Amino acid sequence: MTGDSYHGASDHSSAARAQGEDLTRLTPPPAPAGRSVYEPPRETPVHAVTDVLVVGGGPAGCAAALAARRLGAEVVLVERYNHLGGLSTGGLVIWIDRMTDWSGQQVITGIGSELLERLPAEAIAVCVAWRGNTVLDGKAPTLEDLERLSWVVPYMPDRGQVSAAPVSQQFAMLGIQPRVAVRAETYQSVADFVAGTDRIALMQERLADRVSEWFDLRVMECPGTPQTIVEALWWCEDHDDDPAHGWLRTALARVAADL
Repeated sequence: MTGDSYHGASDHSSAARAQGEDLTRLTPPPAPAGRSVYEPPRETPVHAVTDVLVVGGGPAGCAAALAARRLGAEVVLVERYNHLGGLSTGGLVIWIDRMTDWSGQQVITGIGSELLERLPAEAIAVCVAWRGNTVLDGKAPTLEDLERLSWVVPYMPDRGQVSAAPVSQQFAMLGIQPRVAVRAETYQSVADFVAGTDRIALMQERLADRVSEWFDLRVMECPGTPQTIVEALWWCEDHDDDPAHGWLRTALARVAADL
């Protein structure tokens, strides 16, 4: 906006104030035709020449860059942060949108499907239920069973959702409210509240395999596409150089490597 048009709008507003008009209904006058803004020339350094430039290294950006490279194009992928994956890796957002029609039939494939296929078995979410569950009666759960059964989920403070369990996010997208009966502090204590009841839960396959014999649980494949479950230790970067934090991180990493 040029100086004279700015003053014109200001004068118009001043007159409106003097007359007691409602300023929320005022709109600025249209810009005069033929006006332009001059910007002085400048030199911009060229760091690379490429066929395809992908700006943003989130899940979509990574998939686009990989797809273009597979087609033979020279590709440059630019990401402002120090990691790829966007919120899926740097923000602990573990929800990966569905690739099935919720009955288990895959309808979306491609690079996203390739990533899921590379996940280790312990990252896959499975359903667990007591062997004496009278609702399932030895059968594999259906989506209808998941809706009517009572759930045990890891505790998370209420933020508009009943829990952070991936099944809650799936139900939310379907418009279904899961029946949460127990909120456990960690995944490690979920099995205690499933055993001996008709409740059901979702947990990592590796953890489920370990506790199933202790608590007489059945480990079952979830209907639809199960989402990954990620448990991570994170800390504020302000403490990167803290000796105590460094010792604790090293000790935990050593213990985790032996699991």
